[in-house]
Amino acid sequence: MKPHFYQALYKDVFCDDTAEVLVVANTNEELKKDTIVIIPLFDNIVTASIKKQVSALDAFSHSENPITIISIVDCSKYLKKIEDKKKEKSLISKMQEQAARQTMIEKFQKTAAKDPVMQALFEEFKKLQTDEQTAEINEEENSEFF
Repeated sequence: MKPHFYQALYKDVFCDDTAEVLVVANTNEELKKDTIVIIPLFDNIVTASIKKQVSALDAFSHSENPITIISIVDCSKYLKKIEDKKKEKSLISKMQEQAARQTMIEKFQKTAAKDPVMQALFEEFKKLQTDEQTAEINEEENSEFF
């Protein structure tokens, strides 16, 4: 098992600052930036966030010895849940916009059936919509190859 060395950030509970510490992970798996780990520090167990990987030479030439990581915290489900909530809000917003647009178009269509001026305007609007959709389809077809 090859150790990997990292520079990590942890929140100093005594002065409320973020501090750096060197840590070692005894695993074949490399950790990514912002991975949350649990480390022993000052007779406590604290969480730290991986900042970057460092070489073994850098780790052992540092004034303090690296601290062994106790555990890696798997935040993937939580982060996915947050991402899904953001996506849900975005989709709801887009659907509300589309529903409002559809309601407006239906109102214009009803009015156009009763008013010849509105009928001419609505026909021009429909023609623009058809031209716009055709242009979007052409753009999508051209962008598939690039």
